[in-house]
Amino acid sequence: MKADPATLGPLREALAAADYSEARLAERFGIQGALSPDERERPFHLRVLGDARPLSTLVRLFLLALDVGRDEAAAALAPASLESLAAGGLLELGDGGRVCSTLALHPVADLYVASDWEREDRAPERRDHVLGPSAPSRSLVALTPREPVRSALDVGTGCGLQALETARHAPRVVAADVNPRALELTRLNAVLNGLENVETREGSLFDPVEGERFDLVVCNPPYVVSPETAYVFRDSGLPGDSFCEALVRRVPRFLSADGGIGLALVSWVHCTAEDWSAPLRRWVDGSGCDALLIRRHSLDPLAYAAAWNRILALEPDAYEAALARWLAYYEELRVELIGWGAVVLRRGGRGAVTAVDVPGEPESGAGAHVSRLLDAHRLADGALLDTRLALPDDHRIEQALALRNGQATVEQSVLRLVGGLPVEARLDLQALQLVAELDAGRTAREVLSDPEAGLPALRQLVELGLLVPAG
Repeated sequence: MKADPATLGPLREALAAADYSEARLAERFGIQGALSPDERERPFHLRVLGDARPLSTLVRLFLLALDVGRDEAAAALAPASLESLAAGGLLELGDGGRVCSTLALHPVADLYVASDWEREDRAPERRDHVLGPSAPSRSLVALTPREPVRSALDVGTGCGLQALETARHAPRVVAADVNPRALELTRLNAVLNGLENVETREGSLFDPVEGERFDLVVCNPPYVVSPETAYVFRDSGLPGDSFCEALVRRVPRFLSADGGIGLALVSWVHCTAEDWSAPLRRWVDGSGCDALLIRRHSLDPLAYAAAWNRILALEPDAYEAALARWLAYYEELRVELIGWGAVVLRRGGRGAVTAVDVPGEPESGAGAHVSRLLDAHRLADGALLDTRLALPDDHRIEQALALRNGQATVEQSVLRLVGGLPVEARLDLQALQLVAELDAGRTAREVLSDPEAGLPALRQLVELGLLVPAG
């Protein structure tokens, strides 16, 4: 696959002209999320698409893995040349005048991201398989703060999605991966999107950037707690969660001293009798960073093994063998629960740690919310009582009412945000009054009759990003 601007530039023009985007697919076809080339869904997808060319042609080629006629492909891809795209390894020109794509091409907001084909009905065939924009990778995109930075590092870049997103607010981006095929696709995707500030380097984790520091580090590593070594994108080959622990402990060395931020998706093992954040707190202890620990969920060994092997469900013997192998591995390691989420570190600060349960998908604005949570660490308890706080613009207070004797009574008030992380706080009448007075411009010390007693609840609201410094 050649990352040739002369070939990929016209392809970008063709995709833009057809409005090949997530928003357009949702609007025109009612399609939400990723399309799959799963043959079982093909009749449905083809009926939905109809003959709305050129967009339907591009969807058939690049999302459904179907071949199309040469004339139809040429019309949809103009001004790109079929011969040039074939020479660059993106298309195959078959017998009988048919054309097919060698890669999936995903629209992600206003980006185009090429990857290897993924099918829900079969496992990847090659060990160096490069995933497309998966749900976890999109979560990392959403969680990443998007303030301008001078330099950024994408560790385990895969298809390059994190690097592409970061290249729009960092003049210098290094994308590193141990998988040469991943770097090949990252270079292709950078050129396809007209980005000239992404540099690729081959090597394991931080090895290619030893001795360098960055304002922003993002990492979607092979975090799965697995007995396998089948896939570079999934399996580290190290026991339990030791890979993720070592990764998190290394991140601070590569962050700029003046507030560099690092984010890594991680899995970790924890006991039912301990708080889910306890292992992660040990990982970040002494890091010289403030830390935000985010949990999306924890699964028992069977549920975790099933989730990562469900692609084998159409092959019962292989599925059963995989479950048996994974469960034996967890039993040997005495694994009780496996958590999944993210660790966010900011260099400097007081070494404060906040743990947040986030049961839903992070929304647009989550990166700003993450910055807000990190900023909360800078407020010591005494300063917090004298700081003017306010509700963020994206807050909502939802109330449940009950009618009794003809009068409405508030039974419950819940403070949450419209975007960002799906966190919330339940407010009793006293807390609701406190929030209202703080938002009106008074300090907690002025409002609370016993400031020290009210401090824990106040700090919780600030650490969840539901109250922020005013102004």
